[in-house]
Amino acid sequence: MRKFIFTIGLLALAFSLSAQTAETAERQFTDSNYVAARQSYEQLLKYNSKSTLYLYRYARCAQEMGDYAVAIDYFNKAGERYSLKHFFLAECYFHTQQMADAVAEYQTYMNLNPDTDRRAYIEQQIALAEKMQRYLRHTASVTLLDSTDVAKKDVLSAYNISPEAGFLFRKDSTLFGYMNQLRARRIFASGNDSASVLLTQYSLIGGWTPVDTLPASVNMSSQQNSPYFLSDGVTLYYASDKADGLGGLDIYITRYNSATDTYTVPENIGLPFNSPANDFLYVLDETQGVGYWATDRYSSPDSVRVYKFESKEPILWSPEE
Repeated sequence: MRKFIFTIGLLALAFSLSAQTAETAERQFTDSNYVAARQSYEQLLKYNSKSTLYLYRYARCAQEMGDYAVAIDYFNKAGERYSLKHFFLAECYFHTQQMADAVAEYQTYMNLNPDTDRRAYIEQQIALAEKMQRYLRHTASVTLLDSTDVAKKDVLSAYNISPEAGFLFRKDSTLFGYMNQLRARRIFASGNDSASVLLTQYSLIGGWTPVDTLPASVNMSSQQNSPYFLSDGVTLYYASDKADGLGGLDIYITRYNSATDTYTVPENIGLPFNSPANDFLYVLDETQGVGYWATDRYSSPDSVRVYKFESKEPILWSPEE
């Protein structure tokens, strides 16, 4: 009898603790304290591993923390009680570049919620996901050597390039430029965060020539930034927010034709260099056989990630293939 009473007491205590944890988890989740809420829902799932609410909330916390693989697993375990799960699941698939699954989940959510105020955003995401599917079929093979998270103001400190590769410089807080290895030519972005063009100058005995604006084939959209010439003086990489890109700034390549004094039509260099975030400051150091590019796709608002990779010419292709 005593054992029975003791067991009942333990069950009552466990139920009381579970209820308290559920209240705490609810408050933490509502307050967007996802780290603490995730821990609370993890405890609750030990008591009730099949709770749709706990599975769904745990997935949402993992998603908000950027742990997309775990979020996908728990969203799929959460069943169909919450139709909003399909929207968040689509977002997770999108961030992990599983574009076909992202499109399917976005469409499922819209079918279940035809009057959703998210429709315009979702249609935009579907169009971008379908575009990225075409890019993914032609992803360049890149061997990453290192990555460094740095403050935006210190981004150039992560570029350890040889003098033969030229010199990078900051034009202002957000715009960048390049000077060749002979210090005889410089090319740089000028403007502001919303509108910028590429300008160039040459060094003569009397100083720098007046600035010359690169042609419209290069300055093709509202923002151009971070130009870089290869040692051939012909091949130019730079960042632009051109409409055919994946979003934000994408990296493009163009080549100067001295016979016609023009540049070729810029080509998007594709994945993995470009993404829906801002990708810029692409540099190939041919002497050291390494390259660099910067992106804010996985960074806080005040920082960027700089990748170092084995230097290879990217595979160029048309996304309309």
